[in-house]
Amino acid sequence: MKNSNIRKYLSYKEAYSRMDKAIKNGFYFEAITIQESILSDRLLSFVVSKNLIEINENEIHKNKVSLGNLINATKDFMTEYNGLHINLVKFKNQRNLCVHSLVKSFPGKPTLNVSNIINLSNETCLMGKSLTREVLKWHKLERNKTISKDKSLI
Repeated sequence: MKNSNIRKYLSYKEAYSRMDKAIKNGFYFEAITIQESILSDRLLSFVVSKNLIEINENEIHKNKVSLGNLINATKDFMTEYNGLHINLVKFKNQRNLCVHSLVKSFPGKPTLNVSNIINLSNETCLMGKSLTREVLKWHKLERNKTISKDKSLI
């Protein structure tokens, strides 16, 4: 295994370990953040491999490669994957609501009910955990399609 692949493997191993610990201990916002990182990484890998978005390495952390933009860029490649795109959009929207609603509110107005936000974050992180696995499978299947297609051209 190449050194870069070993580092990626170790990063994923750590991410899944932290995600599981976070969920077990009720740190749902941390779990959601880790899930977004995993989802963004796999979608970004696909988008770059297909040249769907013009991007260079220095732009990785700019809004150009937000989770929403990556989901939109991959939509047409997910049609045969039983609602994967719809579930990614739902996760993104719930993630945004959770993360931005814990404290943020219109000036002078109360925040949303904290227990409702905590319950939604629990639901969102459980959905996100499942989605990370689905996106990993999708990415692998799509990558293998490309590899098979390239071999058939030889």
